[in-house]
Amino acid sequence: MKKYFILSIFFLGIVGTSFAKTVPRPEMFAYGMQLEVSGDNAFYELEIPLEIYQKTTRRDLGDVRVFNGSGQVVPHALRRPGNITSQKDIIYKNLPFFPIKGELDNKTGGLSVHVEKNEEGTIVDVKAPSRRDASKEEKTLSYLVDASALKEPIYAIELSWSDAEADFFGIIIVDSSDDLTNWRSLVTETVARLGYQGYRLDRNKIILNNCKAKYLRFSWAADQTPIDLTKVALVSRISNTVENPARRWLTPQVIPVSGEPGKYLVDLKGFLHVDRIRIRLPENNAMAGLRLSSGDSSEGPMKEHWRGLVYNLDFKGDQIFNSPVIVRSTAQRYWMIVTEESESEINGIPVLEFGWQARRLVFLAQGSGPFQIAYGSRSVEPTSFHIDALLNKYKASVGRNITPRLLTHSSEFIIGGEKQLKPLPSVWPWKKYILWTIMFAGVFVIGWMSILLYRQLQIKDNNEEAE
Repeated sequence: MKKYFILSIFFLGIVGTSFAKTVPRPEMFAYGMQLEVSGDNAFYELEIPLEIYQKTTRRDLGDVRVFNGSGQVVPHALRRPGNITSQKDIIYKNLPFFPIKGELDNKTGGLSVHVEKNEEGTIVDVKAPSRRDASKEEKTLSYLVDASALKEPIYAIELSWSDAEADFFGIIIVDSSDDLTNWRSLVTETVARLGYQGYRLDRNKIILNNCKAKYLRFSWAADQTPIDLTKVALVSRISNTVENPARRWLTPQVIPVSGEPGKYLVDLKGFLHVDRIRIRLPENNAMAGLRLSSGDSSEGPMKEHWRGLVYNLDFKGDQIFNSPVIVRSTAQRYWMIVTEESESEINGIPVLEFGWQARRLVFLAQGSGPFQIAYGSRSVEPTSFHIDALLNKYKASVGRNITPRLLTHSSEFIIGGEKQLKPLPSVWPWKKYILWTIMFAGVFVIGWMSILLYRQLQIKDNNEEAE
């Protein structure tokens, strides 16, 4: 009897656990799209389209699944967008430079030179003072470089010297100035030109880390033999950040709030991760102070993100607008714009454009196609597939980075329809109560068995003592 009772409890536990877990099926979702998979890649990537953002029921897109041709869920995960930064070096060759000559026993800082500049500030001539003693040898003690024509910061200097120059190893001192009067020290660096058994070492590049200066001065240590330069090139490093994927823009309808002048409501109809907002006033030569806020409901509460001046000015035929408003990435459906109290009013409805970078969905092409993405369901919970760990294992097995292939999708089609987007009806949580009943029954059985075992041990001990 006890055996049957324990087996019944075990069976009910298995059944209750199976009730608690529901395997998603395509018909449990409102809409879907066919995924155009081509090639023999293991991983594919889809840029989430606007339709999915506006048809899901969850802010985290937890009601999105990828199914294979057999209707089985395949491993997938969402990725945040990542920007790509590239760097490009622009080399300005043959910049004008002027040797400053003097006597070897004179200090560089004590030299007095006459510099002539044109109206743009470009050096046209440099004259050293007349020699005090013709018997003393005169050498180049420093160089003056004219970088006034450069608009970008100076990342580095590249020096060139005569091929006939003997091997050397020395120190170069770099100073900068904007007026040729006040100088500031930038860097002291080692330069070298060495030859050995047919090999040549040239250390001729000095990093300045984006210094801004109109003029540079190169000089040497006091006890060092001067170096004769033949060319001076400056390097500017330009960084360019490319958004990946590119930011999308949505222009939704702006609705005036009834009975509240100067207040407007926007419904994005989805949880877009907005981080840029363009605001355009409806008429020319207009200015207004505005407040921008967002919330999960049109009734509030609203969280304020920005307040400032918005303008639309016409200057000699050119339209001058305010820059886009930058906000922290926010996935809220409703946005409110409110004009500050002032004597002037907005005549008309402003135009708002919301910019966001779409998330990307990566999935494993497990099983056979066709593959489809299904979305929009109140009856499924978020899932977690460790795609990154799977990519790392795949990378380790093949010995190279794995880049998921970017694919396209078909037009949206209906699967379960709008009824899958409606909140589930309130029902008696019988599954939860069954699980709690099973748990308490299990505890009771374990306690009952412990008591029986204890009694049997007591009877055994008593019998042993009697003998």
